Amino acid sequence: MKIRCLYNQIAAMFRVLSTLILLCCAEPVLAQPVPSPARGEDAERLLSAVVSERRVREITEKIAATGDRAPGSRSAESALDWCANWLKGVGLASDRVVEPATDTWAVRAFRCAVKADPEEVLTSARPVHGSPGLPSCVLPVVVDNRDVAVEGKAVVLVRGRSSVAPSRLSGLAQRGARLVLCGWDDAAVPADAAPLWEPTAPLPLPVMAMGAASTRAVLAAGEDVRLVVELVVARARGVVRSLTARVPGREGGHCVVVWARLPAFGGGPGASEAAAVATVLSMARSLHLSTKGDVRPLPFDVVFAVLGDAETSLGRLVAGLTDLRGVMEIASVGGGAHSRVYAGLNSTPSTSQPTLATVASAALGSHAGERGFWKGWRPWPQPAGVLPLPNGARVRLSTTPLFHVDPKRSSLDADVCAVAHTSADDVERAAPAADAVLCARAGLVMLARLGGELAR
Repeated sequence: MKIRCLYNQIAAMFRVLSTLILLCCAEPVLAQPVPSPARGEDAERLLSAVVSERRVREITEKIAATGDRAPGSRSAESALDWCANWLKGVGLASDRVVEPATDTWAVRAFRCAVKADPEEVLTSARPVHGSPGLPSCVLPVVVDNRDVAVEGKAVVLVRGRSSVAPSRLSGLAQRGARLVLCGWDDAAVPADAAPLWEPTAPLPLPVMAMGAASTRAVLAAGEDVRLVVELVVARARGVVRSLTARVPGREGGHCVVVWARLPAFGGGPGASEAAAVATVLSMARSLHLSTKGDVRPLPFDVVFAVLGDAETSLGRLVAGLTDLRGVMEIASVGGGAHSRVYAGLNSTPSTSQPTLATVASAALGSHAGERGFWKGWRPWPQPAGVLPLPNGARVRLSTTPLFHVDPKRSSLDADVCAVAHTSADDVERAAPAADAVLCARAGLVMLARLGGELAR
C-alpha cells in the first residue's frame, strides 16, 4: 500500500513537472505568428506581391478592436464603400496604385481585381494615365461627353449614362475597344427606376456592368446582348427583383451574371439562405412564366453567385429552375474558424439535401472531378473554349478552377488564401468580416481573368 501511494505521488509530481515544462516551452511558440497554409512558392509570391502577412494581421486586429463590420441596414453605397475600403486596406497597401482623379466603383473594383491576381494580370503592366497598377491594355476612365483615344486599349472603364449608350459604345468598338466596364453610384437611382434608355439597338461590344443601375441599363439595351457581367455587392434581394423585371427575352444570347452578396450579419443561420431562395424564385418567375404559370428555365448561360450561409440553396434550384451550360457557386458557410469557400460544391455536406455537385452531371452535363467540376466545365460549345463576340473579337475562357477547398478540412485551402491574400488564421480572427472580403476578392479575380483573356 505504501509503495502504491509513493508511486502515485511520484506520478503526480511528474505530471505537474511535465505540464510546467510544456507551458514554458510553448510560450515562445505561441508568441510567434501562426504559420499560413499558403506556404507554396507560388502562394508566397502572390502574398508578398501585395502586402505582408504582418500587415494583414494588424488590419484585422484593428477592425476586431474597433468593432467595425459590414453594414447591415446601411445603403448599398455604404456597403460598396465599406467593401472597397476593406479590400484597399488589406490588398491595396502598395505604392504601385495611384488613385485616379475620377473614382467610381467600377474603377475601384477593377483595380482590386488587378491587384488580386498580379501573376496573371500584371505581367505586362506599365504606367497608363498615371495608374501604374493597371495593365497596359486598360484605359482607366472615359468620362461623359469627352472623347478619349482608345486605340490599343482592349478594356475601357466608363462612367455615367451617356458613356454606355449604344451609339457611344459603337464608337469605342470602332476604335478598338473589346470590353467595357461601366458603373456609377447606385444610391441616387431608385430600385424601380425606368431603363436608362430604350432598346433601340443591340450593344456592339460586351459590357461588364457593376452595380444594379449599370446592369439595368445594359439589359435594357436590346435582345442581342452577348455578354453581361453583373457585380452587386449589396443587399441583393430587392436589387435583383427590380433588375430582373426589366430583362428582355433573348433566347439566343449569352448572358453571364456575376451576382455577389455580402454574407448575412445576424438574423440566424437560415436567414440569408431563405433570402437567397426567395430571390432566385422571384427572379425566375419574373423572367419566364408560361401560360400555365410554370417556371421556365432562366436565360443565363453562366451564373456566378456569392452567397452567405447558402450551402444548398442554389444547388437545389439549378436543377429545376435553370438550363445552364455552366454554373459556379461560391458559398461562405458557417463563419469564424469553420468558414469554407466552395468553388463548385464537390462534396456532400452534413445535410441530406442535394448540392451543386450532386446535380452537376444531370443539370450541367459536367463532371465533378477531385477539384470540383470546373475542370470538366465548358461554358459554350465552341472549339478550344473560344467564344466569338458580335464585334469580331474572340474570347478564351479558362476552364481551370479559381481555387479549391479540401472538403475534409475546416480551414481554408492554400489556393484560397493565395487568391484572397490572407491566411486561415486571419480569416478566423476577422470573421465574419473576412468572409465578405474573401467572397469579393474571388469575384474580382474572375473579372480580372476575363479581362485578361479579352486582351490577348
